[in-house]
Amino acid sequence: MEQRDYQQRLLNILKARSTLGKSEQEAYPIPEPANPVRGHLSNRLAIGFGLRDNLGFEEIRIRPAYHDLMDSDDGFVEGAQLIFTDIALRYSNTRHELSLHGLDVIDIRSLTPRDAFFSPVSWKIWTGLTRIPERDDKDRLVYGVNPGGGFAFRNGVLGLTYMMLETGLNAGGSLEHGYNAGIGGSAGLIRTHGPFKAHLWLRGMSYGLGDTFGDVQAALQASVSLGQRQGLAFDLTRRRTGGYYQTEVKTLWNLYF
Repeated sequence: MEQRDYQQRLLNILKARSTLGKSEQEAYPIPEPANPVRGHLSNRLAIGFGLRDNLGFEEIRIRPAYHDLMDSDDGFVEGAQLIFTDIALRYSNTRHELSLHGLDVIDIRSLTPRDAFFSPVSWKIWTGLTRIPERDDKDRLVYGVNPGGGFAFRNGVLGLTYMMLETGLNAGGSLEHGYNAGIGGSAGLIRTHGPFKAHLWLRGMSYGLGDTFGDVQAALQASVSLGQRQGLAFDLTRRRTGGYYQTEVKTLWNLYF
């Protein structure tokens, strides 16, 4: 239907409805959305521990702003993520040293579901410091840029599902050629039930320029909101980088302030 015809039909329906007066009983009650004032606070401190290939570590994260996909959606837009300067420090129980595990300078996602009337494009942009894993609990710290675009859909059973085409560029002295670039994609689903949220996703990248290798990740994330100021998070990740496999599991206690 053309937009002009749709608008004219909508106006005619509204005019006809206005002549009927107020209904004595709401046939289709609309639930009241959560008050934004009651949403979680924007600053977050996360403290936790985990295992990477059976080697223990402790982790602390600080995020000045603002909201990520695994935070409670109460008072926020579902499928939206806006992160600035999320710093992760990790202490290795085997090497007995504290190191910078990652820095998300900017991490923005917009997963807007499509329907019969609207066809928005979902997109993402990430840039920051990340680590490429290697054997013997070693990894390489690089600076990366990762944009992407695709589509999202809402399903009554699966929740919010999405798929994206992505590109990636990494640079750093730890890479043999100083950089690598590639293309790939990701897909996932996010299901929310009350204070509980689960996110199952898969991401694959093929780097064909510079240092060449494949990088495939599969993860299950879960979280439970304990109000405006607290929450718990659980992550299970399986990753294959080149010919090296890595499994990581961790639990974090989130404090919002």
